[in-house]
Amino acid sequence: MPPPCAVTLSWSPPSGASSPVSAARQLSLTSLTGALERRAANPEDDGEAGDLASVAVALTPSSERPSLARRLLSAANSEVHDWHVLEGAARATQIRWLADRTTTPREDDWWTREHLDEVVSALRRPSRRLAAQVALVAAVARSRSTVVREFHSRRPAGAVGLPTHGNVRRPQSFRLSGCHARDGHTICPIPDKLPG
Repeated sequence: MPPPCAVTLSWSPPSGASSPVSAARQLSLTSLTGALERRAANPEDDGEAGDLASVAVALTPSSERPSLARRLLSAANSEVHDWHVLEGAARATQIRWLADRTTTPREDDWWTREHLDEVVSALRRPSRRLAAQVALVAAVARSRSTVVREFHSRRPAGAVGLPTHGNVRRPQSFRLSGCHARDGHTICPIPDKLPG
């Protein structure tokens, strides 16, 4: 009888991959998205939270990324980065995501301010609701951008929450409940239906 054979299986990551998580991303292993999401919802530390969140988001189709990111944020993963979520998303989806994120405390909104300018400059025919969401994001991110001011000078009904600059004015007949002051701006929830 021949002696038993010992088989040793080894795995080595693809070139440039430092971990199985980054290998999953490089190899586009979308079948691992669910497992990555579960682990990202309960990471060992901030480093693992960031790695798992970024890979899970990258492997998710762009239309489903905001939903995944919301689940991770609600599971207290604070390492979900907007630029991963918004990569490849439609402009309106990007504005909605940034408006949703205004409720999450953040250290600095520099990326939001810069990205808002980029998205706003590409919007062609936004709805009033989308214009109001732009105003909300701009107010919370403390944007002083001329791009945003020009955008709202053409759409004054959506300029709720912005300080008055130049010819951007908040319409007198536009009253909302649930408004509060924050850093010299009036922050109001976006209603289901805007007047007009």
